[in-house]
Amino acid sequence: MNAPDEVLADLHLSDPVFVTETAIAHVWKVRRKDGFVALKIYKHRDPKGEDVGAHLMRALNGSGMARLDHFADGVALIAWLDGPTLGDLSRAGQDDTANMQLIGVADQIHQAPTDLPLIPLVDQFAALIRLQPEPHWSDALKSNMLYAQGLAAQLLESQNEVRPLHGDLHHDNIIQTADECRAIDPKGLIGDRAYDLANAFKNPVGAPKLYLDPSRARHMADRWAAQWRTTPKRLLGWAVAHCALSITWANAFDDQTETAILAMLLELYHGQF
Repeated sequence: MNAPDEVLADLHLSDPVFVTETAIAHVWKVRRKDGFVALKIYKHRDPKGEDVGAHLMRALNGSGMARLDHFADGVALIAWLDGPTLGDLSRAGQDDTANMQLIGVADQIHQAPTDLPLIPLVDQFAALIRLQPEPHWSDALKSNMLYAQGLAAQLLESQNEVRPLHGDLHHDNIIQTADECRAIDPKGLIGDRAYDLANAFKNPVGAPKLYLDPSRARHMADRWAAQWRTTPKRLLGWAVAHCALSITWANAFDDQTETAILAMLLELYHGQF
């Protein structure tokens, strides 16, 4: 796929190499006079809410997150990051190292100013909070989803350590560069900082032996809780809530892997492991 000539000319870019297509955008590696950058052009020039994450990227200016150089008219220029993802590290047998680097990235992101125009965490959970069970659900799925729904409501009511959040932080959204790890593709939320680790419990991509292992989830919760002076149960609670939210968003009520992750996390949350 070719990058539009007018965009290349307007932003003084050259030598585009197509990298990937996401659900909402196309991405090229392009040359600028000072080096390489990622050119991201949103389909129909609609950023689908990623303009909110752009506020966070600008505020952090490359600290814990890729530097954003341009964001307008459905076109973004982002610093090009060379290196493996933390997902690559986890899948290669260095999961514990990757997990501690992940929380380090979260620490940096959470230093952003709290007055940015970000999405309240309660809005993130709207789909789960209004969810109604379907008649064809099994008794176990109904019980788990309704429990997660109630737990999400409780956690949202008891938020503390309210910070700017990445909102979709997981191993494959963090790149290990030569000098430090940096995140990409933020959603730009604000709320309880413990939520920002929730998605990592069901990642990295393509590694079910990791994310379906309750001993791994318990170890992550213990180590991260010690780092942030919170409780493993609170971290696991957010993981449960996010897993149920993810199932709701994707209409994945029949997805055996997703529902198995939810059941495993709930068992840990209840202290039965």
